[in-house]
Amino acid sequence: MRAVWAIAMKDLRLLMRDRAAAFFTLVFPLLFGVVFGLIFQQAFGGGDESPQIEVAIIDLDGSELSGDYASAVVELGGLTVIGVADAADAENRVRRGQIAASIVIPARFGEGVQNAMFGEPPGVEVVMDPSRAAESGMLQGVLSGAGFRVLASAFQDPDVVSGQVARVREIVRGDATTPPVERLLMGTLLDSVDRLFGAGADGADPADGEALSGGASGGGMAGFTPVAVSVRMPERAGRDNELNSAFELTYPQAAAWALVGCVTGFGLSLVGERSSGTLLRLAVAPIRRDAVVFGKATACFVAALAVLGAQRALFALPVFGVRGGEPWIEILTIVLIAFAFVGVMMTLATLATSVGGAEGSVRATLLILALLGGAGVPLMFFRGWMHAATMASPFRWAISALEGSTWRGWSPAELGVPWMVLFLIGLLGISFGVWRFRRWPISG
Repeated sequence: MRAVWAIAMKDLRLLMRDRAAAFFTLVFPLLFGVVFGLIFQQAFGGGDESPQIEVAIIDLDGSELSGDYASAVVELGGLTVIGVADAADAENRVRRGQIAASIVIPARFGEGVQNAMFGEPPGVEVVMDPSRAAESGMLQGVLSGAGFRVLASAFQDPDVVSGQVARVREIVRGDATTPPVERLLMGTLLDSVDRLFGAGADGADPADGEALSGGASGGGMAGFTPVAVSVRMPERAGRDNELNSAFELTYPQAAAWALVGCVTGFGLSLVGERSSGTLLRLAVAPIRRDAVVFGKATACFVAALAVLGAQRALFALPVFGVRGGEPWIEILTIVLIAFAFVGVMMTLATLATSVGGAEGSVRATLLILALLGGAGVPLMFFRGWMHAATMASPFRWAISALEGSTWRGWSPAELGVPWMVLFLIGLLGISFGVWRFRRWPISG
């Protein structure tokens, strides 16, 4: 037993001597648990905040009723309203994935609400992000519920009721086919309705619309809807608006995890060659020291291109159905992503000088960056400071670029920011890696 304890203490002392290895063995699991919990707390609405859906509301009517309707939508759905210039700007933001939906309240909406009981209900158009299908049904329910609330409020107004009664009177009078007895009965009924709603409006609470709305859930008005909600996907030139399959959403995430494997393999091999003496043998060979690190970077770049290209070809098969954009846009996107993650590999591999430290730092850092960048939980679930923190992850920009170059159908101008960020990540990462490698002890 004494021998077992002695060997155990020896291993623990060796671990503690390597500070990087000790940190990622003993401390990092605690930090990972906290970060992982924060991410999934936001994803599933834990904590004090409920999940928010970011939408744009464009009121083309500008009436009091349309304003009341927009307010009811926000209140019932707990939505976050994003300011936009116009309907086109809102739809463009949906297409870019910046907001979940655009809600367009058409002109003459207020007039349509007043006529909803005796004519066609007013229409509301929703432009929905294809990746937010889970929220689409909920949003349609909110829009209908808000319609019932506004309709109930409108029909507490005696002027609205009198106007509707007068309209029906005109219809009955103009219908020569209606027998006199039925006209008399209809007139009596309309007089009763006029008196009933006029008296009710004076003594009833305007917020209490149960008699009209059926509790905003259908009730005794099954089949009736106060607003006609139409949902469509954002327009993309020359493309079908609908998603072909779920693989269009998961393809960028699959590419992110492939990059994790590629960067991990080459990053650990660089440190392993130093530990095994391979770098020492290369150092005495008639080659420049920079050639060693650039050779490793080139190999990582080729491997990343190969795995990303193979994945793209696989998911383009009809069984997966991931549509593509312009070929040169997709090729440039993949090249820039591979270049960026060469920089990530060079940085992580040269930060640690021991095999134990490298195994912990490379794997742990990549795992955190991947989760923070949307490889595990989609970016749409991140809010507040967590959403801002995703900007620090190269995976966030890689996933955005892959989505934009395939099913979202972004233009080169729209892809400009992700492309530039990926290029800078690669350039700065490679530069830092070369600088660090020049100061590395060859053996260790």
